[in-house]
Amino acid sequence: MWKNYLKLFIILLCVIAVDGVQVKAYTVKVQADTIYAEVVPESYLKNAPVVFKNAVKKTMKYYDKYKDADMVTYLRNVPKT
Repeated sequence: MWKNYLKLFIILLCVIAVDGVQVKAYTVKVQADTIYAEVVPESYLKNAPVVFKNAVKKTMKYYDKYKDADMVTYLRNVPKT
């Protein structure tokens, strides 16, 4: 019987401990084109046009290589960026 009381007491302590934890609030700032600064690093936002340009160049290189092939071959060989 005392084991059941001990289990209930431990559960009660866990509930009290979880209830005492405060939630950390944070603010969200919008930097460019409704992109959140906390989610995307600021350095990436500054370099986004360069990264996009490199991805387009890479995709166009594969497109030029496989443009005469069928769509299945093209989609299998173009890497996902």
